[in-house]
Amino acid sequence: MKIINYTAGAVLIVAATSANATLIGASNGGLWDYDVSTDTSTFIGNTGVMFDIALNPITDRLYGVSSGGTLFEIDKSDASTTPIGSTGATINGLTFSSDGTLYGSGGNSLYTLNLGDGSATSIGSGGYA
Repeated sequence: MKIINYTAGAVLIVAATSANATLIGASNGGLWDYDVSTDTSTFIGNTGVMFDIALNPITDRLYGVSSGGTLFEIDKSDASTTPIGSTGATINGLTFSSDGTLYGSGGNSLYTLNLGDGSATSIGSGGYA
């Protein structure tokens, strides 16, 4: 097991990028780049507080969801955010499937999220994890 020296403090959420063994982490409203090969972290910029982030494996674009339920696209180079729209649900977790479908979870519900307008469509419930 490799112990990593991450100087940004507690990492709350992480998304792996497709290039150069790099991790993107969000913590306390900031976006960080962590290079696994050199064991270094670099502050990218402020995003505002996100509940979770996820990287689209098809487009390599980063997305985040805020505590207010807004879906954002996040620029990985400068941490600027572009609001896509309201999910209409409380989303606490995000993940992409290998085909580029964005899923969100909140409470005991699972959703698909529309990357065009941010809307969430319930696809089921399954209890709490």
